[in-house]
This record gives sequence, C-alpha cells and structure tokens, in this order.
Amino acid sequence: MKKLMTIAVITATAALSSCSTYDVEYDVSLCAIERVEILETTNKVERKELATSSDKNLYEDDFIKTNWIYSKTIFNFEMENKTDRTITINWDAAAYVDAEGRAGKISHSGVKYMDMEKSQVISVIPNESYITNSIYPIDNVYYDADYNNAIKRLKNKVGWQHLPIIPSKYKSAEQRKKWAPYYVGKNIRFVLPLTINDKLYEYSFYFRINNYKAFKDMEN
Repeated sequence: MKKLMTIAVITATAALSSCSTYDVEYDVSLCAIERVEILETTNKVERKELATSSDKNLYEDDFIKTNWIYSKTIFNFEMENKTDRTITINWDAAAYVDAEGRAGKISHSGVKYMDMEKSQVISVIPNESYITNSIYPIDNVYYDADYNNAIKRLKNKVGWQHLPIIPSKYKSAEQRKKWAPYYVGKNIRFVLPLTINDKLYEYSFYFRINNYKAFKDMEN
C-alpha cells in the first residue's frame, strides 16, 4: 500500500501544480463492482454484482483485493492475488467507459506511449503477491511538439501529455459553473479481464463522480 500511496502523492502534486485558471477537482470513488464469469464450454455468462467495502476505494473478494486512487489523468491501483494460483490481466481486452458511455482502449504504466496502440503484454500476479499499476484511456493521450513555447517547456507541457479523465479545465468562470456540475452523479468504469484458476473473469470497476471543488481563480 505504501508504494501506491507514494505514486498517488507524486501524481496529485503534479496535477495541482499544473492547474489552469478555471480548473476544478472532482471527488471520485469506487461505487460498485461487477464480476462476469465467462464459461467457454457452454457459452454462458454468469454475472455477479458485488458491493465495495466500507472504505470507498477498497474492494475484496475470494480471489483479489484492490485499492484504487483517482488522480485526475490516471487511476492508480494495487491488486493482490489471494489465491494459490497465478492470476493474469489481459490488457488487450481491457476497456474504459467514460461518463458519456463512450468506450475505448486503455494502457498502463510500463508501456511506452509510442507503443500503446500495439498489443500489450499480459500482467502476471503470482500467488499471494500483488502489483501496483496506473491505467488511463489512450484516447486521452496526445503529443505536443510545441518546443518553441518557452512557457510550455517551463511547465513541462510539451511532449506526451494526458487530458483529464473527467473534463476539468474551463475557459471562464461562467463555463465552469455551467458544465462542472454536469458530471456530478455520473459513473465511469474500467473493465479488466482476469484469468483466475484457468477461468476467465471480467471485472468491471465503477467509479462515481460525487462532487467537485473549484480552484481559486487566478489571472494568467
């Protein structure tokens, strides 16, 4: 857990230091989990809706234990394998669904930005061990080649950049007042296919956008 918290603090600090004039920060928490067992022999899908623990970002079942931290442009997570067999994550079949219902591919830490459209190597979690990782929608990643802009260089705004997972940058206080509340109450989710004990499970982690706070307006 300490490694995950360290990653989250670094990411959150970077996000706060790069706030534009009318930025907002959303409170996001894990609200529900759906586990689907894919039965290949019968072509049957069995669904099981699972509640979260009393800690709003922790989830645990007989197979895994996870801890999630939302950090504006990415989600940090830790996943523990509670079984006596290896668990794998198939990143090529993983997906993200945004607040509007649009689905897209995701990538994660350890994958080079230039390779995120390619097939990704599975993650392996040996029995009674855990991994830490960061995931993000690849549609939110872009390359800014404006190296002649001294201000962008100073703020580390050139090269590979991430858009916020939830739109949070506005051009005016009026625009922020109109659109920031729009996302409150909506859900976003990540779908992770896990192979556990030679069976395929599709985990959907749902996150609720609970509220937001506006940063103090600053002059450019």
